[in-house]
Amino acid sequence: FVLILAAIIVLKAATSYNTAVTGLFILGAGLGGGFPIMLGLAGERFSSLSGTAFSFALAIALLGNTLINYAMGIIAQNFGVKHLTTVAFIELTAMIVLFIIVAMKIKNREIKK
Repeated sequence: FVLILAAIIVLKAATSYNTAVTGLFILGAGLGGGFPIMLGLAGERFSSLSGTAFSFALAIALLGNTLINYAMGIIAQNFGVKHLTTVAFIELTAMIVLFIIVAMKIKNREIKK
């Protein structure tokens, strides 16, 4: 989450092409681990159904990506591309909230065992 937040800050403060490219590079580094980590967790958690778990995880990821890209296109068309960083910050906040919810559920399951 730290790299993603740093990238959003760099992108928001960018005044030149090189700074924006640097921010996008950092953003890619922050997001790059998402699929391998989620697929690893799904494969470990549902080892007997790993193919189904991978398919489910990829379908949700593709659907979410499509909806976010579509929404950002509408936002950019109506309000300008300057709101890319605002949308990215909202997405980061949603990711952190979901992470906390999932982590609490996993912790509660471990305590009950």
